[in-house]
Amino acid sequence: MFLDQGQKNGAKVKGSKESFV
Repeated sequence: MFLDQGQKNGAKVKGSKESFV
């Protein structure tokens, strides 16, 4: 659960960062 949540959060942050750049 925790790992899944972290992975999801990481993907969201990475996507946001890529979109921002």
